[in-house]
Amino acid sequence: MAYKMGEEKVTGFEFTKTQTWLMIHRLNYNFARDWQVGAEYRRLTQKQAKDYKQGVLVEVARKVGEFVQVGLGYNFTDFNDDLTHLDYTAQGPFVRLTAKFYDRTPEEIERARQIWLEQMIKLWTWELVNEELAKPDSAIMQELYKYFYLAENLRAEGRLKESEALFEKILQIGNIMYQEAEVYVRNRIELEKSIKENNRLALAYYKEGKLQEAKALWEKLLKEAEPKPITLEVVK
Repeated sequence: MAYKMGEEKVTGFEFTKTQTWLMIHRLNYNFARDWQVGAEYRRLTQKQAKDYKQGVLVEVARKVGEFVQVGLGYNFTDFNDDLTHLDYTAQGPFVRLTAKFYDRTPEEIERARQIWLEQMIKLWTWELVNEELAKPDSAIMQELYKYFYLAENLRAEGRLKESEALFEKILQIGNIMYQEAEVYVRNRIELEKSIKENNRLALAYYKEGKLQEAKALWEKLLKEAEPKPITLEVVK
């Protein structure tokens, strides 16, 4: 809610005090990760004139990066939220740019990076597991199908404890697959860190004219960077 109290003067008359109120109610709905729709109800009241105007505003906005949001909307009222600019010509389409300025400490930046990294590790891990299970000749998938088939038959025969044990075996295999894939992902992340650090060292050697040391380090990096396939094993 905004309030303006000021003095207005019309030629030939003394200054007159005026009071103007602007009330805005807004509702936002996030329908996707970076997308938002919003609607506002606005009421502009002029106390001395005992008059008011009202209307609505709608907007679609998209988050661009971490601190910027761009919106496109339509103002169905003829006034805006700047009470020093009441010429009643604000109706129509508009573009809104909203930015946040936040000076984070190095510790906050590192914490945010670690949170993001953990989220990405989970995503990459599930991608590895799904990729392994999607292989036509996947031994793990064949083993899971076998356990599932046996468990269903045992349940149909009324041997519920044995069926439950096999279903638990299926879950155990899935958990171990996930753990193995997660270890692989974390090792690759550490390897990439090491490669970047050693590459910076090799560049420093090269700039200093230590060509043999730079060459030896780059050859080592090329060998370390060779992709190594992940092997997920079936738990017997």
